[in-house]
Order: sequence, then structure tokens, then C-alpha cells
Amino acid sequence: MKTWLGLMLAMCALLTGCSTPGAGSGSATSGSPTSAGAASGGAACGRLPVVAWSSEEVSPSRLSAVGSGAPATPTTVDVKGIVVGGVAGNTVAGHSYFLSQGDAQHGTTHLIDLSLADCRARTVPLAGVVGPLAMTTDGSRFYTSNTLNFASPIRRFDASGALRAEGTVDRVGVTALVLGDGVLYAFADEFHDRGDDTYLLLALDPDTLAVRARHTLPRAEAAVTSAVFHGGRLIYPLNHNEATQTPGHELISLDPATMEVTTIDLGAPLPYLVRLTGDTLVVAHTYLNPAFGPLSSMRHVSTVDLTSGTVSGHDLDTGIIDLAVDATHAYVLGQREDNAEDYVVETVDLASMTRAASVTVKRPGEGGSYYAAGVLAP
Repeated sequence: MKTWLGLMLAMCALLTGCSTPGAGSGSATSGSPTSAGAASGGAACGRLPVVAWSSEEVSPSRLSAVGSGAPATPTTVDVKGIVVGGVAGNTVAGHSYFLSQGDAQHGTTHLIDLSLADCRARTVPLAGVVGPLAMTTDGSRFYTSNTLNFASPIRRFDASGALRAEGTVDRVGVTALVLGDGVLYAFADEFHDRGDDTYLLLALDPDTLAVRARHTLPRAEAAVTSAVFHGGRLIYPLNHNEATQTPGHELISLDPATMEVTTIDLGAPLPYLVRLTGDTLVVAHTYLNPAFGPLSSMRHVSTVDLTSGTVSGHDLDTGIIDLAVDATHAYVLGQREDNAEDYVVETVDLASMTRAASVTVKRPGEGGSYYAAGVLAP
């Protein structure tokens, strides 16, 4: 049986591209980034977490700082369709990077470059990217993937939106991209005409995007959409057992050079989002499959000390939609009740896992329909 994500990927592969909730050489082509003077925003984020409210059909989307002293007017960004699950996780040197995919008709994909120092957002069109599934960056190189005709185009752009390299891997859907030790790693679903999908790890040259190695992914029961690289190892969650349709409760720590595996038992089901700060891994147990319960019930967070292997578990009082971290805190975007109009942003001290702040936020009520795409750490 295919998982809901596998079915979505199969449908995507038949179309021009699409995105999931929850990421050879080519001649250079140029995008048209907004100039610094035209970039939106201007009010400082105030060292506060930021919620990305995405417009579904009509620009602009909004980035709202949350907490005491937050700017009264949110920053607006002239994009729609911010990719859910891809807002946190790509922060480099005071800039957070994430993608928007346009409207339901698959409009232009944009890279959003948010300066956390002054809360100004720069948008850069990325030519050819339709329905992005994954993205990663080191701050100067920006990698994307999507699906097209049962294949995954992978592209490398520079900060101006110029296409610097492009390659296609046939019969796969790439669901996560991770940079580590001079390699671009791609987690992928391998499509089969009959039977279930299988899961792969691809090692690519980060400059040319040529595939250096291709391995069956150990212990994979479903698509990997969230992973990190730490100490020479890739770490990703086992959120459920496909064969038994029961929740998983482990992390996989994989040496990509040898494919040697160790496991980390979290003692709680459905690990899904992984965020890294220093040697601490923070895991949100919030698997987006209604068969395992409503999202409002997904309230558990695990912290893992990757130097000692110590695991701690903590229950929050809100269902987790997204999670961001910095050196001292975790920032949780959640809902206490499914489909409620009100959301909550909780700031949690990582050392004690006690709540430092909790702020109720409402989706914007003017200018169209908005959804909460994610949260950013200050």
C-alpha cells in the first residue's frame, strides 16, 4: 500500500509538478530579483518569532512578528503559495530562505530571502521550478527539486536567480535535499509500474549535480521529507511502519559513505520534523496523516543530545504545525483545536523545556484567504 505522500508524488509525476504539505550542466539564465530599495518590509522583527501567512490566490503574503513590541503592520511579500513545511530549516548568516510556488495553476516559483535583522524580504523568481518539493542552501547556492513526467529535475541557482546547473533523475521523486561534507544528498521515492515505491538516497556533485552514488535507503518505510546532516551522518525519522500501518518511534543515523546505520529510540510515536541547533536535535512528533489522529493531538517534542545520545521527551499544550529553533529556544506554531481560526506561537526554553512565552495569533482577516505556512526563529 502506498502512503498518502507516495500517492501524491505519483500524481505529481504525471503532471507538470506539485508540492507536498510539511524542501548535468545548464546554461545560465537570469531571474529578476527585487532591488534592495523595492524589497518589502522595513520594520525590525524585534528579535521575535515570525509567522509566515501565505495568500492562496492573491498577493501579497504576510510575515508577522509575534510577541510584545511586535510591529503593528506585518511585512508583506509579493508572492502566493508559500510552501508548507519549508519555511524553517534554511537560515544562514541572519537570512532565512524559503519558497513560494504561486497559485493553484502553478505560477512562478520564488525564492524568498528574509533578513532577520530588519525584517525585509527579497523575492527572486526561479525559472523552470514548478511545484517545488524540496530546497536547501548554504547561502550562496540554492538547490531545488520538483517532479515532472515521473522524473525529478534538480537545479542549482545563485542568489540572483541565475540557473547554474541542472540535472534530471528518472523514475524518482526527490522529497528532501541536504548538504553535507561537499555532497548534495537527495532522499527520493523510486517509482515502480507495479508494487510499492521504494526509497533511495542519492549522492550528487554539488556543482554539476551529477549522481555520484545511488543506494537503497536502509529502514525506510515512507518518504523522507525532513533530515539533517551532523558529524558526518544523515539523521532522519522513521515515522511509521508501512507494512503494519503502525506509528514509528525511531530516528535513523546513517553514515552515507558506508551506509552503516544506528537507531535512536525516541520512546514516542510519529517523529516527523527534525531541526538542528549545535549538537542538539529537536524533533516534532506531528506526522501529517489523519489515520494516526488529528493534528491537534500531535503535541510531543523530543530533544536529542547528539554527543551523548541522551533523549528527552516533552508534551506541549498545542498540536504542532511547524517548529523552528535557535541556540536557546524552540518556537512552535500550533493549534489547540483542528481547523480553529486561532493559532498559537509558543517559545520553549531548550535547556529546561519550559514555556517561556505563549501568544495567540489570528490569521489575517483582510485581503483574501490565508493559511499558516510556518514559523521562523528570531
